[in-house]
Amino acid sequence: MLESNGSALAFDSRELRQVLGSFVTGVTVITTVDAHGKPHGLTANSFSSVSLDPPLILWSQSLKAPSHPVFRDAERFVVNILCDDQVEVSQRFARGGAEKFTGCPTRPGLGGVPLLGGCSAYLECRRISSFPGGDHMIFLGEVERTDRTGRQPLVFGGGRYLAAQPHDIGPPPAEGGANIARLQAVRLATRALVGLSDELDETMGLGVW
Repeated sequence: MLESNGSALAFDSRELRQVLGSFVTGVTVITTVDAHGKPHGLTANSFSSVSLDPPLILWSQSLKAPSHPVFRDAERFVVNILCDDQVEVSQRFARGGAEKFTGCPTRPGLGGVPLLGGCSAYLECRRISSFPGGDHMIFLGEVERTDRTGRQPLVFGGGRYLAAQPHDIGPPPAEGGANIARLQAVRLATRALVGLSDELDETMGLGVW
């Protein structure tokens, strides 16, 4: 980063991480297989849509990740979009180790790439390009097949897992004051629920009717 006079500014990487954490995302596990058919996977929220026609998506991986050589050479990968009761799955695939798939139900997809059981949605992709981006590699994939289960997706922001709740963004009716009060009550309850979920180390949801 440069000042207007061209001199370099000190850049706080920790502050950048916190700012980026303000952007709430879903949570995915990217899976593939190596040349010997062995499955590999990792948790990623650096996933984004790129184009609908052609159907393109991207995600990125640290160059230091142990599985980077596998994903770098893989022809296909699957984006498994986790649902809100798969916090343990997210944590499992965020860790190192070779036994991530032990006890995890899967089914084979295109090219034998595993799809994780119980997810919210799936995108089976063919890697069409990859290019470096700083300390990460960016993978561009063409979506070949999708599936959706309708399960509520897992959400992540501010360094923690969150419970997503619908928000009516339409104009309030004449008696909007009461509705706004109810919405505020839901927001407060959701915040309290997140704190309780962290305290109990359990995934919890809030039902509103």
